[in-house]
Amino acid sequence: MEDRKRRILQAIIDDYVHTAEPVGSRTVARKYLPGVSPATIRNEMADLEEQGYLEQPHVSAGRIPADRGYRFYVDELMPRPDLPPQARDEMRRELAATPDPDQVIYRAGRALSRSTRYATLVLKPSLRRLTVRHVQFTPVDRGHVLLVVVADAGFVYNRLLQWADAADQGELLQRLSAILTQALAGVSARELDRTLLEQLSDEVPSRRVREMALTPLLDLLGQGQEGEQAYLDGMPFLLEQPEFRDVDRTRQVLDRLQEPETLVTLMMGGEVGDVAVVIGREQPVAELQRCSVVLAPYGPGDRPVGVIGLIGPTRMDYRFTVAAVQAMADMLSETLERLPGDE
Repeated sequence: MEDRKRRILQAIIDDYVHTAEPVGSRTVARKYLPGVSPATIRNEMADLEEQGYLEQPHVSAGRIPADRGYRFYVDELMPRPDLPPQARDEMRRELAATPDPDQVIYRAGRALSRSTRYATLVLKPSLRRLTVRHVQFTPVDRGHVLLVVVADAGFVYNRLLQWADAADQGELLQRLSAILTQALAGVSARELDRTLLEQLSDEVPSRRVREMALTPLLDLLGQGQEGEQAYLDGMPFLLEQPEFRDVDRTRQVLDRLQEPETLVTLMMGGEVGDVAVVIGREQPVAELQRCSVVLAPYGPGDRPVGVIGLIGPTRMDYRFTVAAVQAMADMLSETLERLPGDE
């Protein structure tokens, strides 16, 4: 793209992000390119519209960025993302407030939402992504046992099992917990398979106990995407945006964001690599194609296990949001690595 078109496109995006109003050639000339005539700028804007970088919402209006324009801006024009020290300090204080990993990722989403004024998404890792630390079977009442698996950074996963005469089998359950913890501690849940658990059958000779204990444990360890949990925070901030003044459109967005599977689908784009920016029609969910999502993976020891990000209108401040999401993902990773886990 020619230099002048690049400068005009960046000017329109910068102005539209802050005003939410179509940008005309006179505005561009006066505020951003004082040495270029409005007529010349109009011609360049017409070319950019024809090439798919800009849109004209009304015949007499100025232009607004199209999805392709935002994509070019993020990939080619956006200045280096930088997060103000005050925002970074506020994020750190929020994460330092609790030693519980579930609370840490919840607070991370809340702090990110407050800093950016957009809705935030946090994907808690499924157990399959983590390393087992401890296995515990605990009687709850005469007919049920609680299976608890503690993983990296102290993440806890549990399942309530039907278990006849559970209250009278405390010694058996303690022995079973010790056997499985010794066998599985330090092993990645992703690596476990039925062969490994079948080897434990020699330690647990009772077929009935194996069926009640090992089968549900294997199912819990083997959960894939269906085991993911996604948290949504900051919806009031999203509704402050002028794009959501349309009640019908807003209801469609809210309805889809209330569906857990929608949140998981949105966040799959941030599973690997650095910050991912998914813009408008790049979204897999039709009702959210006027929104953008910024995502980054997090995890202890530089091993991605979850995703954190935000959702807002395509007219978002990408420079700030990319910096904020990257900073929070880094802080969250560092915090989880410092947590004592099951110690």
